[in-house]
Amino acid sequence: MPICQSIPITNSRICTGDLRYTIKIFTRKLIVPDITKGEVDAGEAFELLHELHAAIATPVGKTTFKGVDIVPRISHIFYVRFLSNISTEDWIEYANNRYDIVKLTNFETRGWFLKLETMERGNIDEDATRA
Repeated sequence: MPICQSIPITNSRICTGDLRYTIKIFTRKLIVPDITKGEVDAGEAFELLHELHAAIATPVGKTTFKGVDIVPRISHIFYVRFLSNISTEDWIEYANNRYDIVKLTNFETRGWFLKLETMERGNIDEDATRA
């Protein structure tokens, strides 16, 4: 029996032509209460940060330890052109759904593309997806 066995490695290549889906990236903006009107609670709103093209992948599987999920379930991976002002505090809207950015990576460390690993929150019309 051989000690080493060859396995095929998938080609991790993104081309400009793969960026064919339009997504919107939003950030949260705090709304300061107007104390002259008796308001005491700060509000929040989503502010459009970018509208750009992306490639989308849907991963399979989950990471578990003794049958328990140990990392957030990643539902979609978005690949976009590199932008330095995107963070895990931002949200993605695509196809009438909202996605929470769980992890972002400089894809292949070249500074050309970002890999955004996300968790689907649900329909944008539902207030619970803003939590």
